[in-house]
Amino acid sequence: MGQKQQYRIGVIIGNLDAPHAYEVGNGIVHAAKEEGASTVFFPAMFA
Repeated sequence: MGQKQQYRIGVIIGNLDAPHAYEVGNGIVHAAKEEGASTVFFPAMFA
């Protein structure tokens, strides 16, 4: 029998100290869960 494909979404995000970073991340996680996907975040510093 076939297995259900599971997706993982990678998110590169900078400036985690910004006031909106938590809300953006939360929205991504929520939307991904609704579609049956998981998320992984990669914090980055941009010059």
